[in-house]
Amino acid sequence: MNKKVISTLLAAASVITLIGCGSSTTAKTDETAAENSTVQTTEAAAKAASSGEGSVVTFSYPTLVVTPTPEGVAPVEDALNDYLKSIGKNYTVDLNPIDGNNYPTQTDMAIMSNENVGIYCPLAGLSNAVSSNKLLPLDDYLGAELKPVVDLEGDQMLRSGKVDGITYAMPCYKGYILYYYWVVDKDIFDATGFAGNDITDIRSLTPILEKIHEQNPDIAAIAPTLGLNGTGNNYCQLPTMGDPDDYKVTDLGSFLGLIVEGDSTKVENMYETQYFKEACELAYDWNQKGLTIKDASVTTDTPTDTQQAGRAASNIIGYGNSAESVAAFTDNTYAFPISKTMMASNSLVWGIASNCSNPRESADFLSLLYTDEQVINYIIYGTEGDDYVVTGEENGIKTIAYPEGQDMNSVPYTAQLSCGILGNQFIMYAIEGGTSPADISFMKENMDKAVYSPVFGYQIDVTPVSTQASAISNAANQYTGGLLCGELDPKTYIPQLIDAVNAAGMQDVIAVAQDQLDAWKTEQ
Repeated sequence: MNKKVISTLLAAASVITLIGCGSSTTAKTDETAAENSTVQTTEAAAKAASSGEGSVVTFSYPTLVVTPTPEGVAPVEDALNDYLKSIGKNYTVDLNPIDGNNYPTQTDMAIMSNENVGIYCPLAGLSNAVSSNKLLPLDDYLGAELKPVVDLEGDQMLRSGKVDGITYAMPCYKGYILYYYWVVDKDIFDATGFAGNDITDIRSLTPILEKIHEQNPDIAAIAPTLGLNGTGNNYCQLPTMGDPDDYKVTDLGSFLGLIVEGDSTKVENMYETQYFKEACELAYDWNQKGLTIKDASVTTDTPTDTQQAGRAASNIIGYGNSAESVAAFTDNTYAFPISKTMMASNSLVWGIASNCSNPRESADFLSLLYTDEQVINYIIYGTEGDDYVVTGEENGIKTIAYPEGQDMNSVPYTAQLSCGILGNQFIMYAIEGGTSPADISFMKENMDKAVYSPVFGYQIDVTPVSTQASAISNAANQYTGGLLCGELDPKTYIPQLIDAVNAAGMQDVIAVAQDQLDAWKTEQ
C-alpha cells in the first residue's frame, strides 16, 4: 500500500484508530480498483442513456483496504436509485468507489483530463484544489439544495469548506473530538495503590510510572506512539498538553511546527515555545528514570503491540470513543482520560468537480449524504440481506452485522472503513466490531459541546514557500523523534533544532502563514 496516502486518510479522517470504525478482520485488496471504477462509470452512463433516465450524478469516494468490484456495486447502485426515484428525485447516481491508495491521484488526473468525477473529496487539500481550479463554488446552492447541510453543521463548522470567503465544500460531519487515554494493564495498575482520580493530565502519570517501574523493572512503564507522515515517535505530549484547558494549542498543519496558542492568532514557531520545551522535558525525565522502552524513537512496533507483547505496561492513544470502549479494545486494561482535543482543523470536505455537467443535482445528492439515513447506509454498508443483516436497535441507532459466515472480505459490497470519511457519521448504522451505538451518541455529545480554535477553518497554503517548507520538515525530523521520546537532552538539542529550522527558512514560512491568516480573519 501507499503508506503516505493511507496514513493521511487515517490521521485526517480518524477513520480506524481514532474513532473505532475499524475491523479486526484480515482484509483483502483489489488491485484492479482503478480499472473497475472506470468500468462502473462507463456502464452507469450507458445504462442511463439507454433507459432514458435523467441526469446521472457521479459519486467518487475512497475506500480503505477493500474496494468493491463492479459486480458488487451494481445491486447497491440499483437499490439506491430505486430509493431515489421513490422519494421523487429526477436523477440517478453512479457509485464510483476508488482504492484509497490511488484516490487523490486518480481523481485529480481525471478532472484534469475532463473525465467525470462529480462529487469528490479533495484529499490533497482544499486550498490546493481551489487554486488548481478543480472545484466548483457552492454558494449558489447553500440556500436550497445544500440548506439542510448548512442547518445541520452551522456556520462555524462550514468555515473549513471556504477559501477566500467562498464556499467550495461541505465538511464531513463526524466525531472529530478526541480523548487521549492512558491505557494501562489492570493488574499492574491495581498493584501501584494509585486510583483513577489521581490521573488528571499527562504530567500526573510520572509518579505512577515510577511506581510501575519500581514494581516491574523488567518491562517499560510506557510505550511510545508511532509518528505519522515522517514525524517522530512520541508519547502524545503535544496533543495532550495542547488541550483547551492546558496550553490550548492549534497546530496549523503541514507538519512544519507552526502553531497559535490560546485565543491568539499570532503564528509561532512551536520549537521556540515553552509548550514544546515542557513536552520534551517530560519525555527526557521519563527516559532518564528508565520508564520507557529502549530505542523508543526508532521503534516500528505499535504501542498496543508492545504492550500486548508484555514489553510495556501502558501507552497513550487518542480515540473518539468512550473510556469503556477503549478499555475493551484490549484485554485486561483500564483507559483513563488525560486530555480532550478542541475543534482545531478539518481537512475532510466534499465538493463538486469543476467539470461537473449537473452541479445542481450533484449538490442535491451531496446533501442527502448528510441528511438521509437510507442513502448513506447504502453507500457504507450495501444492501440488507446480501451485505449485512439487522441485529437490533440501540439508542435509536440500527445495529447490524455481516451475514453468518461472511466478513468484510467476502460480502459482495462494503465500504465500512470509509465510515469516518463520508457524509454524516451520526446517521450511519453501528456494525458489530465497529463503533457502538453508545459511542456514536458519545461522539455526537462531544461535538455538540466542542470548543473551537480561534482559527478553525483556516488552512495554510505553503505553495509560495514550498522549498523552505520541505527544508524545514527535513531539518526538524532529525531532532523531533529523539526529543519527544526523551533520548535527546532538551537543553542541548532544542537550540540546535531552532537554529536548523530557522536556517531552513522558518521565518519566511511564518510570514506567509501570518499574512494568509490575517487575510482569512478579515473575511470572517
